[in-house]
Amino acid sequence: MTAADRDARRASLAAALGDIQERIAALKDAETTIKAQILDTTDGPGTFDAGALTVVVTQAARIDPAEVAAKYPPDSHPELYELVPSVAKVRKHIAPVDLEPLFKLAKPSVSIR
Repeated sequence: MTAADRDARRASLAAALGDIQERIAALKDAETTIKAQILDTTDGPGTFDAGALTVVVTQAARIDPAEVAAKYPPDSHPELYELVPSVAKVRKHIAPVDLEPLFKLAKPSVSIR
């Protein structure tokens, strides 16, 4: 395969991927709208009949770290806290040459702009 062939193939694949991404974005927007409309038909979490389908509405609950810190401060409850490195401070205080072995490479990704 020549360089021109690879360039043409890459351009064709990029165009196809761009088209797919546009369609996915449109479908995600439609999904968001429909889910909001479904929520408008319910009174909160539960299981609801929807013809041949069943709609399940859930509501997650997460512990709010700021609320925990306010009610259980670290000086009074050190057992609730853990010491972790600050990536920003590590980058600021460690030389780039010494940082290199600390990096974990992610899987390569493709984006179309």
